[in-house]
Amino acid sequence: MRQIYERGGASLTIKEYYETKCSDYQKGAEKVRQAIDWLKSDDDKLNEKKKFWIGQIEHRIKTFDSFCKKCLKKGLIKSIDDKNVDTDKIESEIRDIAGVRVICVYIDLLEDVMEAIRRVPGVEVKRTKNYIESPELKPNGYRAIHLELSVQVPDIIRGTISVLVEVQIRTYLQHVWSVAEHAILYKPGSEMPEVIKLVLGDFFVELGKKFVRIDASMVVARERAATNRKDFDPFAYLTKKLTKKVPELKTLAKEELDDITSVLRLAA
Repeated sequence: MRQIYERGGASLTIKEYYETKCSDYQKGAEKVRQAIDWLKSDDDKLNEKKKFWIGQIEHRIKTFDSFCKKCLKKGLIKSIDDKNVDTDKIESEIRDIAGVRVICVYIDLLEDVMEAIRRVPGVEVKRTKNYIESPELKPNGYRAIHLELSVQVPDIIRGTISVLVEVQIRTYLQHVWSVAEHAILYKPGSEMPEVIKLVLGDFFVELGKKFVRIDASMVVARERAATNRKDFDPFAYLTKKLTKKVPELKTLAKEELDDITSVLRLAA
């Protein structure tokens, strides 16, 4: 059913709609942020052997300029002065107005964080995109897990309403990749010559692959530090256990896998 937001009998412009809904999205993002903050403070109880699994948490609401540009790009409005805002279309097409980012130290713990978020009361997972399990979904080199959550927030008139909140779960290295790629490739927009975009695009694909290998190295190093066994085999841990969490590692040649663990094997 098509919903049109109105105020005093007059339909709202896109800016008025944004201002009307912004506080609801803010409440949704803050609720998810608070729940993850609790998970971080209580991580010892959730998983005693895996400390520092959540390193940093951020949340934001998409700015009006960014929101408006996306509406224009998707053809949801013709101009910022448009009235008769179709909220059904906007809310089905733009699903990241509210966002929470969870940054972790280790790549093998991202799924643990995802499962913990699934268990948060008052939150329903509507969609999951796992770019670590299925890297082919993001051939540009981006690696992370995205959750689309339906979050219940209080409303003066209706009691409670549902808003969408996007949660991104990534490692510190994946975060560095994303920030750099956005700043270098996305921000300049159409001003950058196409040939330069292609060259830089290839660079970020290769950089993403290298960062996955470094993330894998850090997990093996963590396991090496956590055990006093002289027979600990970093290569065996990498190939038998870590590849289950990071399937992309299975595509590497033996020499590349061996390179990840070579120093740690010398220290065994």
